[in-house]
Amino acid sequence: MRRDLATVVVPFPKGLMSTARSALSMPGTLGREVRNMLMSADGAGSKRNGVVAMGDEIAGENVTGLMSYQHSTGMQLLAATDAGKVYLRTGDGWDAVLAGRNGSGVVRSVTFGGRLLMCNGLDDVMAWDGVSWTAVSTFVAEAASGLTYVSATVFTVASAASFYPVGSTVRATLASGVVTGVVAHVSEAAGVVTVTLGTAVLDSTLSAVAFTVKPPRFAALTAVHDRLWGFGKGQLSPTMSGDVDRLRVYYTHGVNDYTAWPDPETGSIPSINLADKAGVADELLAMSVKDGMTVFAGRNHLQLWMGSSPGADGDFAWSKTIPLGIVHGNALLELPNDLLFVTRQGARTLSRTLQTEQLDVSDVGSELDPTITERVGRITGNPAWYRRVNAMRHDGQGWFGLAMDDCTLVWQVGAFGHGWVLFDGVFAGVGASHSGLDGELYLAKGGQVYRYDMDSWSDAGEPITVRWWMPWMNPANRKRWANKYLEVLVKRAVDVAFVVRRYKDYDDANPQVFAMTSPVEPTYWDGTGWDEGLWDIGDNPLPMVRDHVVADSYSYAMESTTANGPLTVFGLKLYGVAER
Repeated sequence: MRRDLATVVVPFPKGLMSTARSALSMPGTLGREVRNMLMSADGAGSKRNGVVAMGDEIAGENVTGLMSYQHSTGMQLLAATDAGKVYLRTGDGWDAVLAGRNGSGVVRSVTFGGRLLMCNGLDDVMAWDGVSWTAVSTFVAEAASGLTYVSATVFTVASAASFYPVGSTVRATLASGVVTGVVAHVSEAAGVVTVTLGTAVLDSTLSAVAFTVKPPRFAALTAVHDRLWGFGKGQLSPTMSGDVDRLRVYYTHGVNDYTAWPDPETGSIPSINLADKAGVADELLAMSVKDGMTVFAGRNHLQLWMGSSPGADGDFAWSKTIPLGIVHGNALLELPNDLLFVTRQGARTLSRTLQTEQLDVSDVGSELDPTITERVGRITGNPAWYRRVNAMRHDGQGWFGLAMDDCTLVWQVGAFGHGWVLFDGVFAGVGASHSGLDGELYLAKGGQVYRYDMDSWSDAGEPITVRWWMPWMNPANRKRWANKYLEVLVKRAVDVAFVVRRYKDYDDANPQVFAMTSPVEPTYWDGTGWDEGLWDIGDNPLPMVRDHVVADSYSYAMESTTANGPLTVFGLKLYGVAER
């Protein structure tokens, strides 16, 4: 009789997953593998939700960036591809709204000044207004002397040729009004610049000109302190850039204006050279703000600056340099009250880093650092994988993810504490991710865009594999344990098939496998009718199997590969007898 047997309950691990400890010495509060599961509010482990496809696939192209914009008609979802195009989702389809971009660039975006700004390090910074894309630029009035009309297409001025690159637009003021022309040729001699326009728009009443200023072709844009900040140039690479300005950050001279990059008096874009405070070769990869501090994250160092107003008359000043860098610009996640970033040594938080300024201290990534550093090694050795690193978050379920290589590393925060799990399936090899303005999480893989759906239990129809593998345990506390039954403590919901593998005596190679099914929740009413057949039979029993085995140590792994759910696991319950 089971009631005469001793019982041992193994709860789902509240610390989630660890790969930093041996399964022999790992406490029961951790699992040696937790895959595609999250900790629910009641302390149980639950199968993660799935995704649904967002309309048709963009055939023949790979989505490399996802963006959202709040238009007057509602939220717009846009996708950039490796074909150099940007698409707008309309109904179940995707309409191309921009083409001719360099598809090898990694697309990044930020919303500022009522526009969606996009950059990729290789093309002009672009702005989306809900209808069309335009290159970000502004006119700066020429302040130099010596403006002279030469012909309907030519003028000279005692300025600099760099203000008039071929292909740029010039605005000219005439007695009849303002005209524009495109620079076809420019030359400079003895301090005088000769500008030739492609069309005959000038006349002898020429009184003023203005040249076009565009921001550099940034690899990253950030909006902080009421300004846009940009840095990085060229294609994203796992190796340090050879650009001499790789530690220079530019910012808009004006505030709350996405076009106000140049100083209107000089035409130059203000910037800060962080190399003055670095001390060693470095490259700026990311930027954020924490507790009033501006954090510049490089490959080898973090720089902390105080104040919010840059410039000669501002209060923006360097505070501290910490010898700890990040591996990727997307490997910096903004938490509600902290910053999480991935270094070559593992995952760290800014608050803990400021307390210790050491590499070998316990931090948020300590339990999963071996897995994290393994992934870091893979992406830094493969440029294509490096460009696919993506950060994501789901506020509703309290988790943050970093897609690296063949999985997404997920850090969950909740009432239980915090811990790490692994997501795969559609989360393996993610090409782009985005937390939309509507609070939804969007993913892309190949040419297909997906939405993380809290009512779905499959990856667009494909089954999801969940797995919880516990460490070695001794139920009898240093005595042999004769096990009789194994009961799986699950929440009754729907029929979900799963298997439990039982390992014994530190042998991970020869498990005993039990096929089981999570029971459906009893229903005592059938539609509007009384279901007499179920009223007197009691609750559906929890899944249990006979397991007659005697061993010193046990380990169990629960696994399910299904397209339905939910599946909620509270733990395992062993019935047996300890040796006397």
